[in-house]
Amino acid sequence: MNFKDFILQNKNKIISILFILPVAVVFCWITFDIRFRVYSINENRYYQIINKNSGKRLDVPGSASGDNVKIIQYDATGSANQLWKFVYVSKGLYKIKNKYSQKCLDILNENGVTYLVQNQDNNGSNQKWILRKSGGGFYFIVSSASNNYLDVPQSSKNSGEKIILYPQTNNDNQKWEIAKK
Repeated sequence: MNFKDFILQNKNKIISILFILPVAVVFCWITFDIRFRVYSINENRYYQIINKNSGKRLDVPGSASGDNVKIIQYDATGSANQLWKFVYVSKGLYKIKNKYSQKCLDILNENGVTYLVQNQDNNGSNQKWILRKSGGGFYFIVSSASNNYLDVPQSSKNSGEKIILYPQTNNDNQKWEIAKK
Protein backbone atom coordinates (compact mmCIF):
# COMPACT_ATOMS: atom_id res chain seq x y z
CA MET A 1 0.00 0.00 0.00
CA ASN A 2 1.39 3.39 -0.93
CA PHE A 3 0.88 6.67 0.91
CA LYS A 4 -1.94 7.83 -1.37
CA ASP A 5 -3.90 4.59 -0.83
CA PHE A 6 -3.33 4.87 2.92
CA ILE A 7 -4.74 8.41 2.93
CA LEU A 8 -7.78 7.40 0.90
CA GLN A 9 -8.53 4.39 3.12
CA ASN A 10 -8.11 6.37 6.35
CA LYS A 11 -9.55 9.71 5.25
CA ASN A 12 -12.30 9.79 7.91
CA LYS A 13 -9.89 8.89 10.71
CA ILE A 14 -7.43 11.57 9.60
CA ILE A 15 -10.18 14.21 9.43
CA SER A 16 -11.36 13.21 12.91
CA ILE A 17 -7.85 13.49 14.32
CA LEU A 18 -7.30 16.88 12.67
CA PHE A 19 -10.56 18.11 14.20
CA ILE A 20 -10.11 16.59 17.66
CA LEU A 21 -6.48 17.63 18.13
CA PRO A 22 -7.08 21.43 18.19
CA VAL A 23 -10.15 20.96 20.39
CA ALA A 24 -8.07 18.89 22.83
CA VAL A 25 -5.31 21.51 22.86
CA VAL A 26 -7.79 24.31 23.63
CA PHE A 27 -9.46 22.20 26.33
CA CYS A 28 -6.10 21.45 27.98
CA TRP A 29 -5.11 25.12 27.88
CA ILE A 30 -8.38 26.20 29.50
CA THR A 31 -8.16 23.44 32.11
CA PHE A 32 -4.54 24.36 32.89
CA ASP A 33 -5.47 28.02 33.34
CA ILE A 34 -8.47 27.22 35.56
CA ARG A 35 -6.49 24.77 37.67
CA PHE A 36 -4.12 27.48 38.87
CA ARG A 37 -6.70 30.11 39.71
CA VAL A 38 -7.43 30.67 43.40
CA TYR A 39 -11.23 30.72 43.47
CA SER A 40 -11.53 32.21 46.93
CA ILE A 41 -10.09 35.42 45.45
CA ASN A 42 -12.69 37.75 43.91
CA GLU A 43 -11.08 40.26 41.54
CA ASN A 44 -13.80 42.81 42.31
CA ARG A 45 -13.04 42.93 46.04
CA TYR A 46 -10.30 44.38 48.18
CA TYR A 47 -8.49 42.36 50.82
CA GLN A 48 -6.26 42.87 53.80
CA ILE A 49 -3.05 40.84 53.63
CA ILE A 50 -2.24 39.80 57.20
CA ASN A 51 0.99 38.20 58.39
CA LYS A 52 0.40 35.01 60.41
CA ASN A 53 3.31 35.65 62.80
CA SER A 54 2.71 39.31 63.64
CA GLY A 55 -0.99 39.76 62.87
CA LYS A 56 -0.08 43.01 61.08
CA ARG A 57 -1.27 44.15 57.65
CA LEU A 58 0.66 44.93 54.48
CA ASP A 59 0.68 48.72 54.42
CA VAL A 60 1.78 51.54 52.12
CA PRO A 61 3.37 53.86 54.72
CA GLY A 62 1.78 57.28 55.06
CA SER A 63 -0.62 56.49 52.20
CA ALA A 64 2.23 57.38 49.83
CA SER A 65 1.39 57.31 46.14
CA GLY A 66 4.91 57.46 44.68
CA ASP A 67 6.94 54.74 43.03
CA ASN A 68 9.49 52.57 44.90
CA VAL A 69 7.80 53.17 48.26
CA LYS A 70 8.83 50.29 50.54
CA ILE A 71 5.88 48.29 51.83
CA ILE A 72 5.71 47.70 55.59
CA GLN A 73 3.66 45.73 58.09
CA TYR A 74 1.47 47.83 60.36
CA ASP A 75 -1.36 47.56 62.87
CA ALA A 76 -4.86 47.40 61.35
CA THR A 77 -6.24 50.83 60.47
CA GLY A 78 -8.92 49.88 57.95
CA SER A 79 -7.52 52.53 55.60
CA ALA A 80 -7.27 52.18 51.82
CA ASN A 81 -3.47 51.98 52.05
CA GLN A 82 -3.95 48.53 53.67
CA LEU A 83 -6.38 47.21 51.06
CA TRP A 84 -5.28 45.17 48.06
CA LYS A 85 -6.93 43.87 44.90
CA PHE A 86 -5.77 40.64 43.24
CA VAL A 87 -5.90 40.93 39.45
CA TYR A 88 -5.66 37.54 37.75
CA VAL A 89 -3.16 37.53 34.87
CA SER A 90 -2.91 33.86 33.77
CA LYS A 91 -1.64 30.43 34.81
CA GLY A 92 -1.77 31.17 38.54
CA LEU A 93 -0.21 34.64 38.35
CA TYR A 94 -1.73 37.72 39.97
CA LYS A 95 -0.94 41.41 40.10
CA ILE A 96 -1.61 42.85 43.55
CA LYS A 97 -2.78 46.50 43.50
CA ASN A 98 -3.18 48.89 46.40
CA LYS A 99 -6.60 50.55 46.70
CA TYR A 100 -5.28 53.98 47.66
CA SER A 101 -2.34 54.40 45.29
CA GLN A 102 -3.52 52.04 42.51
CA LYS A 103 0.12 50.89 42.29
CA CYS A 104 1.23 47.27 41.97
CA LEU A 105 3.39 45.32 44.37
CA ASP A 106 6.88 45.14 42.88
CA ILE A 107 10.42 44.28 43.95
CA LEU A 108 13.46 46.50 44.44
CA ASN A 109 16.99 45.21 44.97
CA GLU A 110 18.99 47.52 47.20
CA ASN A 111 22.34 46.73 48.87
CA GLY A 112 21.83 42.97 48.60
CA VAL A 113 18.28 43.03 50.00
CA THR A 114 15.14 42.62 47.90
CA TYR A 115 12.40 44.89 49.22
CA LEU A 116 8.69 44.81 48.48
CA VAL A 117 7.70 48.16 46.96
CA GLN A 118 4.84 49.67 45.00
CA ASN A 119 5.23 50.88 41.42
CA GLN A 120 3.18 51.89 38.42
CA ASP A 121 1.87 48.84 36.55
CA ASN A 122 4.50 47.76 33.99
CA ASN A 123 3.15 44.24 33.36
CA GLY A 124 6.59 42.80 34.17
CA SER A 125 7.26 39.47 35.87
CA ASN A 126 8.54 41.51 38.83
CA GLN A 127 4.91 42.53 39.44
CA LYS A 128 3.37 39.08 39.11
CA TRP A 129 2.76 36.88 42.12
CA ILE A 130 1.91 33.26 42.80
CA LEU A 131 -0.36 32.32 45.70
CA ARG A 132 0.62 28.97 47.22
CA LYS A 133 -1.51 27.48 49.97
CA SER A 134 0.48 26.95 53.15
CA GLY A 135 -2.33 25.35 55.18
CA GLY A 136 -4.85 26.62 57.70
CA GLY A 137 -6.22 29.27 55.32
CA PHE A 138 -2.83 30.95 54.86
CA TYR A 139 -0.82 31.52 51.70
CA PHE A 140 2.74 32.02 50.65
CA ILE A 141 2.99 34.98 48.26
CA VAL A 142 5.79 34.22 45.81
CA SER A 143 7.47 36.46 43.25
CA SER A 144 7.25 35.03 39.74
CA ALA A 145 10.47 36.90 38.90
CA SER A 146 12.67 35.55 41.71
CA ASN A 147 10.69 32.64 43.20
CA ASN A 148 11.30 34.22 46.63
CA TYR A 149 8.62 34.67 49.28
CA LEU A 150 7.17 37.74 51.00
CA ASP A 151 8.89 37.73 54.37
CA VAL A 152 8.89 39.78 57.57
CA PRO A 153 12.61 39.89 58.48
CA GLN A 154 13.63 38.05 61.66
CA SER A 155 9.94 37.32 62.37
CA SER A 156 9.59 40.89 63.64
CA LYS A 157 6.30 41.91 65.20
CA ASN A 158 7.14 45.62 65.01
CA SER A 159 4.90 48.02 63.13
CA GLY A 160 6.86 49.73 60.38
CA GLU A 161 9.05 46.71 59.58
CA LYS A 162 9.85 46.68 55.86
CA ILE A 163 8.73 43.59 53.95
CA ILE A 164 11.42 41.75 51.99
CA LEU A 165 11.62 38.79 49.65
CA TYR A 166 13.52 35.78 50.90
CA PRO A 167 13.94 32.09 50.00
CA GLN A 168 11.27 29.79 51.44
CA THR A 169 11.66 28.92 55.13
CA ASN A 170 8.10 27.64 55.83
CA ASN A 171 8.02 29.85 58.94
CA ASP A 172 4.96 31.86 59.96
CA ASN A 173 6.65 35.15 58.99
CA GLN A 174 6.18 34.05 55.35
CA LYS A 175 2.53 33.03 55.71
CA TRP A 176 -0.24 35.46 54.89
CA GLU A 177 -3.98 35.52 55.40
CA ILE A 178 -5.94 37.09 52.57
CA ALA A 179 -8.94 38.51 54.43
CA LYS A 180 -12.00 40.13 52.87
CA LYS A 181 -12.55 43.71 53.94
